[in-house]
Amino acid sequence: MAIEPEPSNFELLVKNTRSHANVKPICAGLWSRRVHLRIENAGAATWSFRVVEDSTGQGIPALGIPEILADFNMPVIDVLKIDIEGSEIEVLGSSEGWIGNVGTMVLGTARPLPPRPYRGARGRAFGL
Repeated sequence: MAIEPEPSNFELLVKNTRSHANVKPICAGLWSRRVHLRIENAGAATWSFRVVEDSTGQGIPALGIPEILADFNMPVIDVLKIDIEGSEIEVLGSSEGWIGNVGTMVLGTARPLPPRPYRGARGRAFGL
């Protein structure tokens, strides 16, 4: 599966994966849990916007890794690639319940992650 919240990027995702039956495009954001998000820097290019939670319940639907595992009946994620313009901290900050279900993780960070322990990373064979 591939998750993309921005509509024009999602259209490209659908177009580029159309011939791959094993890829399921999902128009949503990735967050620590199921919420709605809004674009924080709306004037930015579509490939570089940042999001924050939208407490009104409007905006971009977002899923957490636990919801993805449950909604799609996936016991594991073989490869998890995350490149979400600074929201990596939000996703990884609540990783203790699911990180053991990930075989390989690839992070593309927009800025350096703060040097703090990530609860799910303790005792795992990777570091940040």
